[in-house]
Amino acid sequence: MLKRIGPGIVLTGVVIGPGVITTASMVGASYGYALMWLFIPIAFMGVTFVVASYRITLLTGMPSIKAIRHYFGKPAAILVGVSTFLSCVFFTIGNISGTGAAMNLLFGIDWKIGAIIMLVVLVYCYFSKNVYSKIEKLILICIFG
Repeated sequence: MLKRIGPGIVLTGVVIGPGVITTASMVGASYGYALMWLFIPIAFMGVTFVVASYRITLLTGMPSIKAIRHYFGKPAAILVGVSTFLSCVFFTIGNISGTGAAMNLLFGIDWKIGAIIMLVVLVYCYFSKNVYSKIEKLILICIFG
């Protein structure tokens, strides 16, 4: 059963990400419950994006951007494509800076150096053979923990 739900759990861990965990912890420590209201617009925007993408793909049988290009034209597809790309870039930057901030909190090193260390680890894992299955198991343990 874990093999079948494993990718979904890993995806959940990726969506939550180290940037979110570190930033949420730091914001919570600084502001307490004063910013809890942010969960409402964040959840609304996230669910709206996922449901809209799912429905477009399900109803058209095409990837979202291809369907947007087909039905709304090339300029709309470019706008959505660039927006999605920038969202992914900022999400990744948040995760990188979040891992750097976590390294700062855990080991007291500068967050930029911590982020560079984690990027080096990432590059190593990316180019190494047979690492993904081991990392997937480690991520499952971390998520369950």
